[in-house]
Amino acid sequence: MTARNAARSAGVPARITVAGMAADLHGTADGRPPLVLLHGLTFDRRIWRPVLVHLARIDPGRQILALDLPGHGESPSQPPHSAQDIVGLVHKAVEEAGLAGPAGPAPVLVGHSIAGGFVSLYAGQHPTSGVVNLDALPDPAVLAQLRSAAEQIRGDGFPGIWAAMEQSFGLDQLPPPARVQVTRNSRPRQDLVVSYWDELLGQTAEDVDEMLTGAIAALAAADVPYLFILGAEPEPGLTQRFSDALPRMTTEVWPCTGHFPHLAHPARFARRLAATGQWPGQPAAGDTARDQAAGSLTPADMDRIVDAHFDAERRGDTAAILATVSDDIRHEVLGAGLGHLEGKEAVGAFYEQLSRELTIGSYTTIRRIHGPGHVWEEGMVHATAVGKPFGFDGRDRPVVYQLNHLFEFSDGLIQRELGIPDVASIFAQLSQPE
Repeated sequence: MTARNAARSAGVPARITVAGMAADLHGTADGRPPLVLLHGLTFDRRIWRPVLVHLARIDPGRQILALDLPGHGESPSQPPHSAQDIVGLVHKAVEEAGLAGPAGPAPVLVGHSIAGGFVSLYAGQHPTSGVVNLDALPDPAVLAQLRSAAEQIRGDGFPGIWAAMEQSFGLDQLPPPARVQVTRNSRPRQDLVVSYWDELLGQTAEDVDEMLTGAIAALAAADVPYLFILGAEPEPGLTQRFSDALPRMTTEVWPCTGHFPHLAHPARFARRLAATGQWPGQPAAGDTARDQAAGSLTPADMDRIVDAHFDAERRGDTAAILATVSDDIRHEVLGAGLGHLEGKEAVGAFYEQLSRELTIGSYTTIRRIHGPGHVWEEGMVHATAVGKPFGFDGRDRPVVYQLNHLFEFSDGLIQRELGIPDVASIFAQLSQPE
């Protein structure tokens, strides 16, 4: 069955069956590398819906194949469920959907949790345009714990083991709609989990290390872009093995998002997926530098810089903030009474003072509009006023306010930042009696 152009109606995916698996096929072939989305263990393809809503808006018409892995959702079991068996089925599905071959670019594989391992193996064995790995970083300590609990997992102890696993997901860090999405979508059947874990539970630590070494070597040989998105800072050294071998790997930590960073920030993740449409055709390093110097950053380039800037600001990491701005940065916050600041020293002093006055709990983008060399951003800040932010006495009280920005770029960095906080709202909240 060839289904490459099966999805015709705008915004309405075609429901198809490929390699015995139920799937949704969005969009049509248009020269951009298709996306293949693989969910985590116990979930199904519906888990991607919040992301797909945003992706349809910012990257319309992109061809996307969202699969129900064997035994999940509407797909029959098709055992065995070893990593190689699953990778083989996924490749067959890609071929049957018409996403592989000389007619167009190879797909970008996107995998969450256990599927992060599947897509990594896939890229080392089959043509791909890149890999997006969502929070699937092999941790030898966790794998050893699972192997030591193999008898319980296969027996009466499974409910307790799985409950502990769910505790580690960090669902309390997700917005309420995302928590509901995860809870409603998960179907943790013991037979299915044991079948997918069977290979791991029967391996020694040496076996796992050998398999990982081979997979990394195959990925390195494939030489494709590889994006790692993690929901928390990893233990020291865990990413080193990958980063040393994969020069095209980028690691992003989205703090306080737990095991589901893509559901905590679906719009942000959709922007990352949209950016993969340019991966195969990236210009050479020298050309990129010249393009950036000419002010021709792509929206995806600007998104990466702005997101890094906001992440650093939320953490109160002044050095990381300054890494996103140019030496001749011009900075102004309307209503703060500071006037224009120029240069990294002055801007760094502002952010040092702000971090002492205001502890940012979260920042959420409401809307982002791109123009040539600039971005308009509208967002909401949830914070605690520990000092006197913007001159108002905080006294450790929570404050929620809208914050708009205008960013202008030069040479791949922010050259001008104009911040427009809702000062009236901040004053109204902090002037109330305690």
